[in-house]
Amino acid sequence: SYGPPRVTAIGVEVSRVLLMLNILERQAGLRVTGHDVFVNVAGGIKITEPAVDLALAAALASSKLDLPIPQRTALFGEVGLTGEVRSVGQASIRLAEVTKLGFERCVLSESNVEALRTEGALPRNIQLTAARNVRDAIRTLFVPESGANPGEEG
Repeated sequence: SYGPPRVTAIGVEVSRVLLMLNILERQAGLRVTGHDVFVNVAGGIKITEPAVDLALAAALASSKLDLPIPQRTALFGEVGLTGEVRSVGQASIRLAEVTKLGFERCVLSESNVEALRTEGALPRNIQLTAARNVRDAIRTLFVPESGANPGEEG
């Protein structure tokens, strides 16, 4: 044993990382307790916006499951305490920027997708994947078509 687990974060608040770890454990069934966690935001920037929650949760799940996030996939959405993925403002602007950067798929809140559909603003050049909650997002990213649940493995 190396002592109590550590959580280290650069570029994002440790409290946000701890919150996402707790949500992954309680709402998505990923057993993350007892593991050291290191988060580093590339480029030396600091992120305080809640829209990063879904991407942070996916990155943590990716590390735990030892599975990469699929290439050219972006994520954005605020994550609530019960694991729900909440909509964020300026979704169409975010999607335009994501597309400019070469992403082909974006996972975002179901309510953002519905709002874009209602506005007639669904982009044609990027595949949108709606997620109601973190568990949905993780399944959509990491579960092969066979349907195995990565969160149940331990």
